[in-house]
Amino acid sequence: NVSSAVKTEVYSFSSTPDLSISPAGGIFAIGNTVNVILTANVNTSTIYYTTDGTEPTTASSSAIGTKSLAITANTTLKAFVKNVANMSSVVKTEVYSFSSTPDLSISPAGGTFAIGNTVNVILTANVNTSTIYYTTDGTEPTTASSSAIGTKSLSMTANTTLKAFVKNVANVSSAVKTEVYSFSSTPVVNISPVGGSFTTGDTVNVVLTASANTSTIYYTIDGTEPTTASNSSVGSKLLVITANTTLKAFVVNTANTSSVMKTEVYSFSAAPDLTIAPAGGSFTTGNTVNVVLTANVNTSTIYYTTDGTEPTTASSSVIGTKSLSITANTTLKAFVKNLGNVSSAVKTEVYSFTSVNVLTVYFKPPTSWTVVPKVQYWNAIPEGSIVNSVWPGSAMVADLNGFYKYTIVGPTSVNLIFSNGSTGANNQTAELLNKTDGYSFSWEETLGNIENERVENLVTIYPNPASDILHISSDSHSVFYQIIEMHGRVLREGIPVNNTIDVSSLNEGIYVVKIKFENERQYYKKFIKK
Repeated sequence: NVSSAVKTEVYSFSSTPDLSISPAGGIFAIGNTVNVILTANVNTSTIYYTTDGTEPTTASSSAIGTKSLAITANTTLKAFVKNVANMSSVVKTEVYSFSSTPDLSISPAGGTFAIGNTVNVILTANVNTSTIYYTTDGTEPTTASSSAIGTKSLSMTANTTLKAFVKNVANVSSAVKTEVYSFSSTPVVNISPVGGSFTTGDTVNVVLTASANTSTIYYTIDGTEPTTASNSSVGSKLLVITANTTLKAFVVNTANTSSVMKTEVYSFSAAPDLTIAPAGGSFTTGNTVNVVLTANVNTSTIYYTTDGTEPTTASSSVIGTKSLSITANTTLKAFVKNLGNVSSAVKTEVYSFTSVNVLTVYFKPPTSWTVVPKVQYWNAIPEGSIVNSVWPGSAMVADLNGFYKYTIVGPTSVNLIFSNGSTGANNQTAELLNKTDGYSFSWEETLGNIENERVENLVTIYPNPASDILHISSDSHSVFYQIIEMHGRVLREGIPVNNTIDVSSLNEGIYVVKIKFENERQYYKKFIKK
């Protein structure tokens, strides 16, 4: 009654390993991408593959479950799968071939030919394994039409409408091409290329061809009517044209029959171009940049945009020249198109505007100074907006009424010293700190003292404060006035109208009015503008 141990065996069944490859191999057009997907029938299986035609092994490139490959060139793909039970599928092979898009050439092209001539026409496929299908009766060719592989020669001796297409080995067809060959007893002259507009400096090689090579071509190149006394050539003539030319020609065959005259006009003009002046750059806010666009030929049309988009023939346009006033950030793009319908390249100019602080200070030196005053500045705000000047600073510029001025670009405030170039109390001011635009300093007098010392009771101004009109009451007629700010700078001057002064445009504040009368007396009065 003794028992053994229990023994266990597990028997597992799984699908036979396999994979699919989609799309299958085939022939594709050069330039296309074939996105190939390899898929194992069990997503835990491992795919092993090669793309060079060699047999794949477990050391080859691999992926679990699925793999995408982008194929753009001739490729032999081989692959198998191995499942988790270590069972392998058979190797599958797909071949992807790439060839040119099918096309054909027909030479010579159709045209008008003399009866009795034979035109040997050659049809050539761009890939010599492609099949040419053609008809010579004007009907549309099909794969049931006459055919030839790679190339076909046809002899044309009568009016023929030739239609043909090719199909490559990948079963891809080209478009149908058509050439019409007409035969006539009337002589014809062909001129190639036809007239048109060309660029100065180019050479146009023009070939005149008679429909019968025994016919004589008569031609002129000055626009006059050709006759049998004009320049001539039998069968064909090459002309090299480099300047404006009106070509006229006809042919006479051996039966002494003349063709109609043909005329071709060849015009030459400069390659289209334009200038933009001034060029783009950085400019100060508040300024206006007057930009002029000029075509190199004044009959050309300028197309332009000012928002950075590419200009087209639907954009704003003008003939010859265009002026633009630019005051804000602008990306200007423009091109020209000449009368020959030839366009220039697009030109781009970028105009950027930035604000710049400008600070102007004023100084009235004592009359004893005999030199142009100087100004030294330092401690600029914002910091670093300008480099500190070195003593004694820069020479100022003469302004009005004995004042000098100096403009500093960059800061909003600075410390100042005005001087005559030397040190000492009689030669320089004290340090004038944190001065801003418009600051004014007079050495010899402050206006508060002027009024106390010079105003006499003979003159009255009213109302005070004043908002619009300041009236002058005096025993003499006023002939001149100046309005002066409290730092001593003259803001306005003129002639009173009926002993009145218009102060409506002044800002609120305290001012001094200097009045000169016809008796040569001068008076100073302080008033408030409200």
